[in-house]
Parts: sequence; C-alpha cells; structure tokens
Amino acid sequence: MPAADPSGRARLGYLVGDGIEYGARLGFAFAQPVTISASYVAGLLPARATRARVFRARLKQDGSLIRLPDLVLPPHLKVCALALHGPYLYVGGAFAWPRRSAVRAGATGGRLDLREEQPRWEPLVLPGPCEPGKAIDDVLVDDQNLVLVDNIVFPKYLFVYPWPSDGGLPADPQVVELPFSRVYEHIVKGQMSAGYVALLSTSVGEGGVGVYISVLRRGDWAPVVVLAFEQSRTEIWDQELAGESPSLDERPFDLALQDHQLVLACGGALLYVDLRAFPAPPASLPGAEAECPEVDLRNRTPFPGGHWQTLAPHEQPGRIRFVATGRLLLASSGDGAGTPGRAWLHHV
Repeated sequence: MPAADPSGRARLGYLVGDGIEYGARLGFAFAQPVTISASYVAGLLPARATRARVFRARLKQDGSLIRLPDLVLPPHLKVCALALHGPYLYVGGAFAWPRRSAVRAGATGGRLDLREEQPRWEPLVLPGPCEPGKAIDDVLVDDQNLVLVDNIVFPKYLFVYPWPSDGGLPADPQVVELPFSRVYEHIVKGQMSAGYVALLSTSVGEGGVGVYISVLRRGDWAPVVVLAFEQSRTEIWDQELAGESPSLDERPFDLALQDHQLVLACGGALLYVDLRAFPAPPASLPGAEAECPEVDLRNRTPFPGGHWQTLAPHEQPGRIRFVATGRLLLASSGDGAGTPGRAWLHHV
C-alpha cells in the first residue's frame, strides 16, 4: 500500500481486525509493478543504464522484512508485470533493443528463483514469432495456471501454462485468442479468479476512445460479458467547445476480481458486478463466434448483476485490490508535492 506521506513510495500494510496498520517502508514507488505473497515482496526499481532492477525481500511469519540483494534483469528488458508463485518471481514485458541491433524486439516472459543470491534469468518459451511492438502486459498466477496476457498488436492472446509437477519451467501453453474490441486496443491490467479472467483495456483512434472490461470463463475460455465505455471524437469536441467536463472522467480505470465478484473503479463510483448473472453461452458450432452480451457503462444505467456505489469526493481511489475475502483495499498514492498517500477498506 502507499506510504502515508507525499513520497509516492510503497509500504507494507497489515489487516488488523477491521483496520489497517502500517509496516516496513519499501524501496520502490507504489505506482510501479509490484507483487506480494505470504513469503516474499518484490517491486520494480528505477533502471540503471540498460538494465531493469527489482527490489526483493523475504517476509517472516511475524511480519518482519529481510531485505535481499536487488535483482538485475537482462539488458534492454522493459518490465510490465511481476507475479510470485512459490519461490519464483515471474516477469512479463518486452525486449526493447536499440534500432541498430540485429536482435528483434518483442514480447518476453521469464522467471527468477528468489532463493538464489543472484538468480539466473530463465526465459519462457512463447508461442509464435517474436514480433516488434508485442509485449506481455500482465502475468497472472494461481494454483491452477500461469497466464501471460499478450498486448496491443492484433490478434491478442492469453498464453495459459500448466504448472509442471516437478517445479520446472512451465512450457507448452494453451493459446487463447482474445475477443476484438477496437483498433489500437491496449490491455492495461488482468485479474484472475478460480472461474474467470477479467481484462481491462483501452483504445484510442480516429473514431474516438474506449475502455473495455472483457470477462472470460476459465476452462473453455468462452467470453462471458464485455463492459464498455466508448466516446466518439465528435462527442469529446462538442463537450470541450461547450466548456463541459468530458464524460471520460467517469470511465473505468481499475478492476479487482474475487470469486464471481468483479469490482470496477470508475470516476466517482465503484461498480459491483455479480458474474453469475451472465449464464454460460450455449455451445456454438465449430468456427463460429460465441454470443457475448455487452453492457454500456455510459450514463451508469442499471443492469442485471450490476450495482453502482457513488463515492464521496474524499473517497476517490487511484487503485483497488482484494486483500482478503470480501475486503477491498482502496488506495491513492502520494504525488511528491504535498498530497500524502492513503489506503482504506471497503467490505464487499
């Protein structure tokens, strides 16, 4: 969670009863990619020269922190996401080699063994060619799978790896093609529960802008629902000419998923969605696209399974995350210019 000062740094937090207590300060910014488990915490540090660095520490049972040597990643690796599974730190991103280099840039994923003093980089084998412009935008893990989320260049995919029984490097992923929403669509964040995967994406083009939350059912990876907030260029220009605040201020900007409960953080409100309200689509013919309901988030109209909760001006978060069963952490980071970071809980 963010430190309660303007620094923008991250700090450990502990759930105590219905409240939060602050723990050790961490050496990285709260806004950077971060991951935490029962045993470790890791966060992205500022790069030195061409090499990204990762803060790492071991968490003891009493909540104390044991700092370990920083991880130095391969040169020209741009880190987009971090995730912990057991003693391994999984990294997603892209290699951004200089243009003069003979090595082609493109998506990459790999892992490091945090038990080692200076772990070696173990690259994951990604399906298909390594294309310029591609990246792994998020890394999702649970006891069932490692899931890498492919990014902007269409077509986009989920790479779903089973966990090897011997603890070896995951291999031979299932490739799941993601539904198309709009051109120049960029996946911002993914979330995974036992039954679902939810992806938050944005799109900017000549026709306008859009924010999309695409939900897929795990197992057969069928689309469940797409929640969309779209606005045309003409609408934006008309609002600006009239001196009005663009309605894009109300767009979704973060999501959290636990079991069947999806929560979206929007400007001025939280949207709670019970995914059980969207039944599984009937089996489609081979080669045919499955029917998928779409929900328009403009004007915040009611819909089955959805519930809007208006937030007071002082309750506006910058990020949300489930931290325990039915407990949603809302947080806003310090801005480095006098506004302190803060965090608080909502019961779902």
